[in-house]
Amino acid sequence: MKKIIAILFIISGINSCKSPSSGSLDFSGQIKGLPAGSEIILQEITFSNRNSLDTADVDAQGDFSFHTNIKTLGLYQLMINGKGGLFLVLDEKPTKLVLKTDSIASANYNYKAEGSPATEQLRKFILEMKTYGETYGAAMKDYESMVNDSTTDSIKNVYASKVEIADSNFRIFLNGYVDTVKNPIIAMFAATNLDMKNDWGTIDKLTQRIKNEYGSLPFSQAFLSVIDEQRQKKQEDYYGQKFENGTALPEIVMEDIKGKTIKLSSLRGKIVLLDFWASWCGPCRKENPNVVAAYKKFHDKGFTVFSVSLDNDKSKWLAAIENDGLVWNNHVSELKGWNSQICQTFGIRAIPQSYLLDTQGKVIAYNLRGEALINELNQLIKIE
Repeated sequence: MKKIIAILFIISGINSCKSPSSGSLDFSGQIKGLPAGSEIILQEITFSNRNSLDTADVDAQGDFSFHTNIKTLGLYQLMINGKGGLFLVLDEKPTKLVLKTDSIASANYNYKAEGSPATEQLRKFILEMKTYGETYGAAMKDYESMVNDSTTDSIKNVYASKVEIADSNFRIFLNGYVDTVKNPIIAMFAATNLDMKNDWGTIDKLTQRIKNEYGSLPFSQAFLSVIDEQRQKKQEDYYGQKFENGTALPEIVMEDIKGKTIKLSSLRGKIVLLDFWASWCGPCRKENPNVVAAYKKFHDKGFTVFSVSLDNDKSKWLAAIENDGLVWNNHVSELKGWNSQICQTFGIRAIPQSYLLDTQGKVIAYNLRGEALINELNQLIKIE
């Protein structure tokens, strides 16, 4: 389970000050316990930056006031003496906001924001998050204190189950909340606490909604950028490079299409594309013409291909080789599909995947596709 309220610490960035101007927000408040002269800064925040909109000093009673302009629906925050403070959801509509709290300990979220229903909704959501977080934390603390090397499996399972239930309850709540809350700022705020490995259905549904209805908002654009980065990372993890550039790969010893055992190491002295594919893999078949073009252009200059198929039907494997014109000789397969041992050795969870190897069998590059493979080979092999 991710740390609850992670969003509160994710949002950070560069301060760029703007001069206050008259506008639609009349904002007054009282924060008890602050020394007179304490500085309050109203900032607009996204996932990439902070824009300071206005500054005020509190008086001896902790009172302050702003009269400023809000240009767009977004997430805002009061910075109190340079530290993170209270979160607000505001828009460009004329608003008279009154905020009161009996304590500067804003982590308690005990403030009241009159005149901004969205801010109050966000506050209540954060409190719910804290409750789930405290339940999860208590279950984890019990597990860590009660489970050790001598604990029986039955006792371990009891405490592990409590942790799993707390995590599951939180995720069920959070997915449901993101899926149903109407305010887009609160929805995006909440979504950043989703599990980026397991909750992509909810995330994808939200991002499509945001793109369709709120794509022009600065907060939305920053959120979508973060999600795109996470999605790219997910893709990279899925097609992850297990062996870094400059390392030698494990030996591969398999039978070819005629049942003859061949080794990857037998190709030392050549530049080799180690290509993982299968006849049933659409993206693999789509990429095959690029591999064929590279082979035809460079094979007389010391380049070849070593193709490892994850097929389990030999006839379909052979038919794909012929139909796609894969004319090199080095075709091998265990004919066990995803149960092939090669998948474990190379961490193969998706195909196509490939490694480009130098003449010593060391990795030069990974997953070069289309023109990228040709361009890399142009740099490695001189064409007369």
